[in-house]
Amino acid sequence: PRAPNKQELGYFTALERVEWSEVRTELETQNMPLLDVLDEAIFVLCLDDMRTKNSDEVLKNGLVGEGYNRWFDKSFSLVVTQDGKAGVNWEHSWGDGATIMHMINNVHTDYLRQAPVEGSGDGGVPVVRVDPVYSDSVLAHLERAKSKFEAAKSGYEIVD
Repeated sequence: PRAPNKQELGYFTALERVEWSEVRTELETQNMPLLDVLDEAIFVLCLDDMRTKNSDEVLKNGLVGEGYNRWFDKSFSLVVTQDGKAGVNWEHSWGDGATIMHMINNVHTDYLRQAPVEGSGDGGVPVVRVDPVYSDSVLAHLERAKSKFEAAKSGYEIVD
């Protein structure tokens, strides 16, 4: 079994922009290499240790998830659950839903046309765990960010 990797860094990106900017400035003093990786990535892949029971759970998970492993500032995040259900979350200021869904639909259509990929088990991309360093001040912001995220998340309701 994998060790949990709940770094909780993603909660900060759910803060209001001014507060997140202040926290990020503090984080940069000891975490710039980690922030550079996130900034330079085309998208964020969120691997969630959960199984979904229905399409409402898949939708809510893609929309907000647990917060700790989301990066709401990124153009888009691909969210995949333990049972292989996938969703997409995107930062809306750069483009509307039609644009991102058009891209995702094209990827899905192309995927369906391809033969399944057989992995050889060698030559994989190494995954490196990076632990952010938090000052006492950043930890205080983290607790506020988690509380604000949970309060906002509890207000979401999926309506048919």
